[in-house]
Amino acid sequence: MNIFTNVSTIAPAVRAGRNVLGWTQKDLGEKAGISIPTIARLETEGNPVASTVLRVLTTLKIAGVTFDWRDDGFEMIYKMATLPDA
Repeated sequence: MNIFTNVSTIAPAVRAGRNVLGWTQKDLGEKAGISIPTIARLETEGNPVASTVLRVLTTLKIAGVTFDWRDDGFEMIYKMATLPDA
């Protein structure tokens, strides 16, 4: 499923991804290069700008959080970073 088919799943997905990482909206905004008000709008409104969504989802993916988008919502997948063997 394309994430832009059901934009109502984006806000809860971003919140869930941010929370599993222990990040605040400020943390996510700084890492994605997006203002805090924009992150707040993304997490509450149902009409996000595609480029903003892609930046945020890319930032979450780099941190180990990905999503399996479905017609009825999403499944979040979190892969903790592993340290190389010493």
